[in-house]
Amino acid sequence: MSRIFLLAILMAFVFSISVFAQQSVVIVKTPDYESSMALGKTDVYIVDAEKEWVEVVADKAQLADLSSKGFSYTVKNKNISDQIHKITDDNAGRYHTNLEVKGELYAYQKKYPEIVKVEIIGKTWENRPIIAVKISDNVQVDEQEPAILIMGLHHAREWISTEVPMYLVDTLIEGYESGDERLTNLINNREIWCIPVVSPDGLEYSQKNYKMWRKNRRDNGDGKFGVDPNRNYGHHWGEAGASSNTGSDTYRGPSAFSEPCIQAVRDFAIKHKFTSSVSFHSYSQLILWPYSYAYNVPNPLTPIFKDLAENMAIFTKYKAQNSADLYPASGECDDYLYGDLGILAFTFELGRSFVPSETLVDGICEKNVKALLYLIERSGNIFPVISHEKVASTNNYTGPYPTSLNIDTEHNPSFENCNVKLFYTTGSSSYKELKLSGNSDHYVGNIPGDVDYGTEYSYYIVATAKSGETARFPKQGELKFKIEKALRLIVSDNGGKYIDYYTEAFDKLGWGYTVIDTSTKGIPTASTLKNYTDIVWFTGDDSSNTLKVAERSAIEGYIQSGGNIIISGQDIGYNIKNESFYKNVMGAKFKNDKSGSYTVKGLDILEGLEFSIDGGAGNQKYPEDITTAGPGKLVMKYANGKGAATYVKTDKSNLLYLGFGIEGISTIENRAKLLQTFLGENKLSTEQKALILAGFDGNNII
Repeated sequence: MSRIFLLAILMAFVFSISVFAQQSVVIVKTPDYESSMALGKTDVYIVDAEKEWVEVVADKAQLADLSSKGFSYTVKNKNISDQIHKITDDNAGRYHTNLEVKGELYAYQKKYPEIVKVEIIGKTWENRPIIAVKISDNVQVDEQEPAILIMGLHHAREWISTEVPMYLVDTLIEGYESGDERLTNLINNREIWCIPVVSPDGLEYSQKNYKMWRKNRRDNGDGKFGVDPNRNYGHHWGEAGASSNTGSDTYRGPSAFSEPCIQAVRDFAIKHKFTSSVSFHSYSQLILWPYSYAYNVPNPLTPIFKDLAENMAIFTKYKAQNSADLYPASGECDDYLYGDLGILAFTFELGRSFVPSETLVDGICEKNVKALLYLIERSGNIFPVISHEKVASTNNYTGPYPTSLNIDTEHNPSFENCNVKLFYTTGSSSYKELKLSGNSDHYVGNIPGDVDYGTEYSYYIVATAKSGETARFPKQGELKFKIEKALRLIVSDNGGKYIDYYTEAFDKLGWGYTVIDTSTKGIPTASTLKNYTDIVWFTGDDSSNTLKVAERSAIEGYIQSGGNIIISGQDIGYNIKNESFYKNVMGAKFKNDKSGSYTVKGLDILEGLEFSIDGGAGNQKYPEDITTAGPGKLVMKYANGKGAATYVKTDKSNLLYLGFGIEGISTIENRAKLLQTFLGENKLSTEQKALILAGFDGNNII
């Protein structure tokens, strides 16, 4: 089901059941737009949603209404109240009551006064205290350390949401007492505040009167009670997903911040300037981040929220997503904390029921506390001083390699106008220092080049504030980039004639390439050629001069630097048959200026190739008859058995010499097949392929 469908449901939603009616959890099928819109006109309470179904809470009358309107549903839990045992003598079994929360926190404060501080931050309609507990060293002092707020039980029936904050308190104190290094370090360097029960009146009523009660206990003056605390915050209060009906489970209240418990949270959050927060709820096994009040609200910190949520989800195995993707809900806690106060606020939806079985409580708490400890740890570095996109691997061996970075002075004001240095090495020497220039938040510099192919750079960055404080990027290790060969080159000795026969074959393969026409750009040097992984060099027909001395020198230099090269032309042997280059580099011996055949067949590395060379350019008058010499191996023959191509392999290079012109091959498909067989993509590294796909054409290095 799309977001639009869910929005239609929530906008139409009005919840008005009798207070003590039996409620069931059912899964309603919503396979299309029409069914989604129809469901939006019924009085059901949505707790979860996916593409083609919605999980709702409904009483008997509502279920009958769904059936009469043609909805198909399956019952997940016939009576959700049955899952919760009755409370007697203020004992909720594994779950905490208000009295137990208060008693345990004050007991901790008495036993560990150096790290535990209990504070009453407000009172409810029924005069119950709203209790917060601080865990930190020097607990009576505001040390300006990263502060984290953990909250439970906005909603009365979500008892499990109190248990995780209480479990966190236990874990931190036990870790401190046992000397656990990680937990002690967090206590010493963070200010961790927990409000285990935001709505004490609601918890009391749920545990002692009506188990499925959701709201607080405000007297609405019309015979109905309760406001949904998590629809009462001031950011976009009263919009989608919040009801104006006093009997609704999502009643937003008469005004923003009308409820004492929400006023208390508001004032507390303003006072302590929290870095991050988590509000626990149940259920659906989700980790949510703002905004909640509407779909697709721009949020510049979405990448940070997503990163933190997905890393916390590693511990919980919950789904991490934007809050509105579940359903829109305005007046919600996270929207206010983030939208008005800039706190990185998350909501965790715990378990698969409002009050999971007592046997599940410890397991739920344990994995969610692990996620909390991750967030508490990260809260000291949520906004890193340095943000930098590493230098990418390139085939520009001359350099320089521009680099830039940003300094987050908004969240790290001490680093304004700091000193930024980049330290780099190519592995052959110690690290060299490069000072970057810039203003208070943006710095640039150029890492020098002029290195050989295959060179790998390692580097890291250090920013030093005027106070002497430093920030390193990355925190550990180094960043790396490599000078790669990653281009294919076509060299034409024929003044542009026949070039299309080559480029069409490259295009057929989807390969990027550069063309050098020696008649206009001159003969490329070995220094230029070494930019390229693969080269196809063709000399043209019998009227062309073939492989001049400078060209042979450039090719020989390329082979020594490493690469793959195809040399093609019907008169090459005829022209240089007596040169040592022909024997020792091309591995060939000239036999005759005409082979007497126009069909060739591949051997060895070219096995499987067979085609005619009397098509294409149609000018193969003198396909040469050649054989091997020196290091050469015969890899192609004419139909009459005479030699058509030699192959020379060294530890760095592969050379294929064709005694005919590729332009004579009869079809584009056959020309492409020859190139694919010899220059196949399997010869390229992942980084080289990436550069080719990125469209790098080599023009800056020719």
